Amino acid sequence: MPSLRTRPRLLRFLIQTPGAASPLPPIDGVSQVYKCVTCKHELLAALRDFSGSLNLPLKVPVALHITAHGNSTGIDVGEIVSWSDLAPSLIALNSACDGKLVLCMSSCEGISAGGMALTIAEPPFRTLLGSPDKLDRRVNVNWDAFYREWARSQNLNAAFSNLQVQCRGYQERFFLLTAAELQSCVSLQ
Repeated sequence: MPSLRTRPRLLRFLIQTPGAASPLPPIDGVSQVYKCVTCKHELLAALRDFSGSLNLPLKVPVALHITAHGNSTGIDVGEIVSWSDLAPSLIALNSACDGKLVLCMSSCEGISAGGMALTIAEPPFRTLLGSPDKLDRRVNVNWDAFYREWARSQNLNAAFSNLQVQCRGYQERFFLLTAAELQSCVSLQ
């Protein structure tokens, strides 16, 4: 049986701003593509590059991990990129991932990205992981355990549970929501 070193079990696209935190380290079983962006143009170009680099059919889950300052209106990559500005690029990437993109927001109020799934017909992700809170920079360390568990178990819910355990003692809360769950909440109102 091939080792995890020779057979990726997860593909992680990592986008980061220069001052956000140190890049996530390599993890056995996780194939990683890293881009450091300093403006909206670079961010959108990186998302286009990621979309164009995928080979279908996908044999592994795909995560887009964004580490940047954020708030309820969008993320800061040297300039504010609103969720509505980001949505078309995420829709294209999600489509390139056969509708299975997992968006992991390592940013303050990253769960606010869920608003994109409420305002457009085609979902920009299948699953969103983020926090409604202001994040402590030390929480970035805990993403390692999340990705390690996801690659090992191939179970996103188990990895999310592991992230919650790793964050115990911090005040941040994280949520794992699907686009369908977000849309059904709106239809109930």
